[in-house]
Amino acid sequence: MVECELASASAALIFPSGKVDCESSNNKKLRRWRWLFAAMAISSSAQTFTTLVYYGDNFSRFTSFVQGRDGNLYGTVIDNDYGSVLKVTPTGTLTVLHTFCPQLNCTDGANPGPLVLATDGNFYGVAAGGGNTTGSCGNYGCGRLFKMTRGGTVTVLHTFSGSDGSNPSGLIEGSDRNFYGTPGAGRSGSLCVYGCGTIFKLTPEGMLTTLHNFNITDGIGPTGLVQGTDGNLYGTTASGGKYDPIYCSPYNGCGTVFKATTGGAFTSLHSFQSTDGAILYAPVVQASDGAFYGTTWEGPGGSDGTIFSITSQGKAKPEYTFTGIGANPIVGLVQGSDGNLYRTMPEGDCGGAASSTALVKPARSARCMTTAR
Repeated sequence: MVECELASASAALIFPSGKVDCESSNNKKLRRWRWLFAAMAISSSAQTFTTLVYYGDNFSRFTSFVQGRDGNLYGTVIDNDYGSVLKVTPTGTLTVLHTFCPQLNCTDGANPGPLVLATDGNFYGVAAGGGNTTGSCGNYGCGRLFKMTRGGTVTVLHTFSGSDGSNPSGLIEGSDRNFYGTPGAGRSGSLCVYGCGTIFKLTPEGMLTTLHNFNITDGIGPTGLVQGTDGNLYGTTASGGKYDPIYCSPYNGCGTVFKATTGGAFTSLHSFQSTDGAILYAPVVQASDGAFYGTTWEGPGGSDGTIFSITSQGKAKPEYTFTGIGANPIVGLVQGSDGNLYRTMPEGDCGGAASSTALVKPARSARCMTTAR
């Protein structure tokens, strides 16, 4: 993946040409990278960057950017209000396409997540807040799902009520052209005061179907989905699962990996224990070997976190345990064209600027990639 020289690098976009765009929540610059990989090796000396646009202090947090069919970049930011959608041209011209929450109760949503460029050419996304403010939703609102045209026209497709989920964090488009996602809360239970979370399906027309309601024993707080090559949906939960009294008792379990069909048949693939890792803050990614890879915030025995693999049948194993550098990962992985797996890290983890860790296969070793400012 990607090496973001920026402080506190938070997101990146890989172009087919090999260019990478990185965003930072600190210095608010979007930069374009050209990078090269040798087979089973890493070379950072070939990387250069170009500042596309300087955001100033108007925007405080970025999600990620996607490249539209017109070649422009589209992404969402959390600004000083409730969030906006931006367009950035390859030459660095920035346009604010939509600003959320212009009306009472944020009828169009608030605090948007990443956008998905769908096969119909429109963008689809989630807003973590806004909408319904009754019941468990509170003043913040339970969130909304929306569609946006390339010109910035936003249409609300669904408003969460709490009983069908709340505070969604992301979408994927399935091979059936429907959208799938995981609100982190919803469907309140005895231990999950505001609900343990759900899996939903959304049609492009806005019809929402709840596919699964989490219930502590199979997970709490789903963190996102990926569709496997077999057509099934795979994801993680931050906590929940099999009870572990050693390290995970405050969380009602150490977290899980699950599989679900697009029709809603659910299978819990693995429940983490203190012996193999705990607390998952990011989804898994399917690598070219067919296995799924992810990260845990804690490692065996309360250590500094792991990179793990798991098959579609549920056979899981730790691939690497962090000890100091790259400790306690809260982001997931991507696979580079060299077959290695990468994740970004905050500034200072490798002794310098923000960087990434590479898990080199098949040696199962990790190394830092840091670029000087």
